[in-house]
Amino acid sequence: MSLQVMLQERISFAQELLQRAERLGRVEGRVEERVEGRVGQVEERVEGRVGQVEERVEGQVEGRVEERVEGRVGQVEERVEGRVEERVEERVEGRVGQVEERVEGRVEERVEGRVGQVEERVEGQVEGRMGQVEERVEGRVEGRGGQVEGRVKLCGKLRAELRFLRRVESGELQVKLSHLHSTNLTHLAAIVETAESLDGVVALLHVFTYQDAAGTRQTLVVDVVASGGLTWVKAVGRKAEALHNIWQGRGHYGDKSIVRQAEDFLLASRQQPVQYRHPHVVFAFYNGVSCPMAARLKHMGVSVRGDIVAVNAVVTEEEEQEEEQEQQEEQLSDSSADEEELTRVDRGTVVASLAFPAQVEVEECRRVNLDITTLITYVSALSHGRCHFSFREEVLTEQAAQERREQVLPRLQAFMEGKELFACRAAVSDFQLILDTLGGPGEKERARQLLARLQLVDDRPSERSLRLTLSAKVSRRSLAIFGTGDSLTAVTMTANSRFVRAAANQGVRYSVFIHQPRALTEGKEWRATPV
Repeated sequence: MSLQVMLQERISFAQELLQRAERLGRVEGRVEERVEGRVGQVEERVEGRVGQVEERVEGQVEGRVEERVEGRVGQVEERVEGRVEERVEERVEGRVGQVEERVEGRVEERVEGRVGQVEERVEGQVEGRMGQVEERVEGRVEGRGGQVEGRVKLCGKLRAELRFLRRVESGELQVKLSHLHSTNLTHLAAIVETAESLDGVVALLHVFTYQDAAGTRQTLVVDVVASGGLTWVKAVGRKAEALHNIWQGRGHYGDKSIVRQAEDFLLASRQQPVQYRHPHVVFAFYNGVSCPMAARLKHMGVSVRGDIVAVNAVVTEEEEQEEEQEQQEEQLSDSSADEEELTRVDRGTVVASLAFPAQVEVEECRRVNLDITTLITYVSALSHGRCHFSFREEVLTEQAAQERREQVLPRLQAFMEGKELFACRAAVSDFQLILDTLGGPGEKERARQLLARLQLVDDRPSERSLRLTLSAKVSRRSLAIFGTGDSLTAVTMTANSRFVRAAANQGVRYSVFIHQPRALTEGKEWRATPV
């Protein structure tokens, strides 16, 4: 096959893969674009507002300074009239200089103080606005069917491969025919096929952190995370011959065998529980795997998907000469000796073809911990049919529109049904404070009924929760609520996905049920417009 023919095939294949990858989660890309655009608009508006405020402050201060200086100078001049002309001029000039210095100093202090106050207020407004934008976008994504994390990253890698192939096609790069076989396209194709074959895919090319046997922090990329997080898949596109040679020590320097990689996956999975269970590790081979390697992986607890091919012994001249002597010694061979025997893959002999293991059955956790956002959402007037309004607050209008498209209460009730319900004191006390301030009569009555169903527990954050670093997204209150749920081995219901992501970025992944947020709106209906 000529270089040009193979090049065209690879380009067509890459384009097809890119289209398939984009279909894995169309919403995420649109959301990121809209978030970036919205954040840009917010920043422009804030910068414009700051500029206007500074101009107004400077204009007002300068005007007042000039008036006060002129008035003060006039008073000084009137007071010194009638005195000796020479002494008057000296004293006036000196007094005016002192007055100007004092006034200018005060003005500068007041201007700096006023600008500082303005900047603090604007920064606070920006942070609040950013939070509202993120929450609204997350709500829209959830309302449209969720997202697959990492789809954009996968598409970016596919586009990079396409750019490389087109540069070769245009003659900008000169490569050998063999180089086209060794691109990343084979691995990326394996990831796309894996994601299309599994249910409950939540992430692609996700990076997990874990500690190795020496306690050193390491990272691990999982190609496909499925079954809601309970299945980790490594998609392997390399040929069975190359994998087998590396395993037997015949690879290039620095090559890491599949068995060693499997050890890393198992170690990391034990440190990343989902619903308080360790994820199941699957290695999917798209160009075959040798029979002894597959057996070794299964023995370790790793499931294998793909064609399992036979191997043949490689006999050298030296081995032929030693064979008679070894037979005379009549030593019994064990399994470890078989593994160390030099073998070669026989691709023509397929021993078995294994499909992906059956969908992992998730034993549902029977304990549920309710976050403040869930308590508010459960009792909100929006969640109980009062969603046909356009409010003065844009975020409330958006939540009302979300509720008209998809009711949130049935999801909450279905998840809570038949389970033990818990709430910690931090969540309940803050919920009561918010309810007393903003809640309407109906919302307060529903809150009373809901709280009567809950078991109130003391705040008792888990040890790993206490290791989190506090930040704008990781507050003490959230740490107490989610950490207590972790101690209870309960699933925490929440609309606070910002905290969940921030904690995951620090290596702590909580078992959560995330839903759309709803605010308390009954007290604001009187000034809202029916729709």
